[in-house]
Amino acid sequence: TGNPVLSFAPVGPNGNNPNGLENFTIITRMANESAYLLGGFTSPDFNDFNQDDIWVARMDFQGNIAWSNTYGSTNARDGSAAIVEVGGGDFIIAGLLGGSGGFPGYLGGPGDGLLIRCDAQGNAQWTRNYGGSDWEYFNDALLDADGNLLVAGFSRSTNGDLANTTAYGNADYWLLKVDPANGDTLWTQRMGGPGFDAALALAVNGSTDEVVLAGRSDDNGGWSSGNNGGRDLWVVRLS
Repeated sequence: TGNPVLSFAPVGPNGNNPNGLENFTIITRMANESAYLLGGFTSPDFNDFNQDDIWVARMDFQGNIAWSNTYGSTNARDGSAAIVEVGGGDFIIAGLLGGSGGFPGYLGGPGDGLLIRCDAQGNAQWTRNYGGSDWEYFNDALLDADGNLLVAGFSRSTNGDLANTTAYGNADYWLLKVDPANGDTLWTQRMGGPGFDAALALAVNGSTDEVVLAGRSDDNGGWSSGNNGGRDLWVVRLS
C-alpha cells in the first residue's frame, strides 16, 4: 500500500565524521531471500573526491547491518555500479578504480574498470582492473545463461585490454564477458561512433542469450542510426 514498515539510516565508516559523505546507489535482494546487499560509496571528506571508497553492506529485513566493508584505492576516487551474486552467497562488485594506491597494476587515466569478487561475509577473494592508459568505467553487470559475467561501461583507451579493438570516437560502449571464478576475459566488444558513447545499463534474454545495452550517445555516424540533437538515448541489441 506504500505505507512505511521500516525506515532506517545505517551509519557507515564515515557516518560520524562532520564532513563525511555516504551514499547507497545499489540494492539487490539475495537469492536465498535472507538479506539485501547495498552498494555505494563512503568518504571522510565530501570536499575531496579522491578519498571516496566503495562501500558495501549486508542488511537483514529488519534493517540490521550484518557486516559493512570498504574497498578501493588509497589515493583516488572509487565507486560501485553493480553487485551480482555468483553462487553460495559470493558476489562480484563492478565499478570504477580511480587510482594506483594499493593497486600496483593500475592501468592509468582517470579510471579503470573494476571487478571485486567477495565471499558471503564481504571479504575480497580477488580484485581485477581492466582497461588501458585512458579512462574506463563499468556501469552495469549481470550473469548470462551460462553463468558467466557480462560487464558494460565505456572505454577511451586504445591499448592494454583494448589493444585489439577499434576505437570509434571520444568514448565507446564497452562490453566484456568474464569468467566469474577468476575474472579472466572471455571476449570483449566495442561499439560507438565519432562522439562520446557510454553504456549505462545491461539486460540479457534468458532464452536466446541476446544482450541489450542502453546508454547515452552524441554520435552521428559509426554504429549509431543518426543524431536527434545534442545527446541521445542509444540502445544496442547483440547476438
